[in-house]
Amino acid sequence: MYQQGLGYQGDYSAYAVLALYGAFINNVVIALFFVLGGIFLTRDWRRYLGLALVLGVALSSHFIQFRVLTAIVLATLFGVPGRKVAAGLVVTLVGIYALGINFVPEAMTKDPNNGLRLALVADALSSTIDTQGVGIGFGKESVRWRYRFPNMPDFTFLPDPRSMTHDSMLEALSRGVHNSFIQALLRTGVLGFFLLVAAFFAAFPPRNLPRDVRNHAASVFALIFIACFVDTALETPINVPGIGFVYGYLLVLRAEAHSPTGSGTRFATKSDIAAARAGSVRGSAPK
Repeated sequence: MYQQGLGYQGDYSAYAVLALYGAFINNVVIALFFVLGGIFLTRDWRRYLGLALVLGVALSSHFIQFRVLTAIVLATLFGVPGRKVAAGLVVTLVGIYALGINFVPEAMTKDPNNGLRLALVADALSSTIDTQGVGIGFGKESVRWRYRFPNMPDFTFLPDPRSMTHDSMLEALSRGVHNSFIQALLRTGVLGFFLLVAAFFAAFPPRNLPRDVRNHAASVFALIFIACFVDTALETPINVPGIGFVYGYLLVLRAEAHSPTGSGTRFATKSDIAAARAGSVRGSAPK
């Protein structure tokens, strides 16, 4: 990006490169998985290094979603149960969108980026109603060419279709509504939406995990939920592998917690390991 002079939303290239570490793309999501592991699963220098990295990105990035994640990490680290924080995040984001779609013009005046996202979500819900909950399917455009808001100039989301080449038309068809859950509702209807929600929350961390593991799992669950809720995360290859990596980890945790060995007992804590080592030193068989 720096060599080509590329930026993001008018930023200088050098600053944009730094700021994009707050975007939940593949490399950032996978790195955050391990950084958050250092924060929640260790008590040594790795915890402080992880906190320094997270706070550094939060201060340098303009991505609000990373700052939300930082607040979740800090709240969990300072004693708020991670599962409650993750559940609260879900309810809060859904509530903000449910309220916000009723005030799209006001949101556009305050912040065009956030206002347009709400407008796209509102249109997707209208399309779902128009199709009796079946969805519009694939291969059709999901946004308008031009948006009109009161007391504002027209917002041209895409060029005049008569001036677009075939290749640019195909690229335009890949644009989403910046919310993977609503995108599933728009494309695959009510049935597809509920299947996605069910699959997603099948990875919600169970309560019978060890506390540190549970808090780490809750924080990475919040990470991928935010990514899917505020962006086209499941519709682009720059997000899917990272989200799939974390999703697979969460499913493994749930499977381990509900294994026949019972209630997460297969997770060994540091005290368990220390006790086992002490037992072997005394000559007894470790548990």
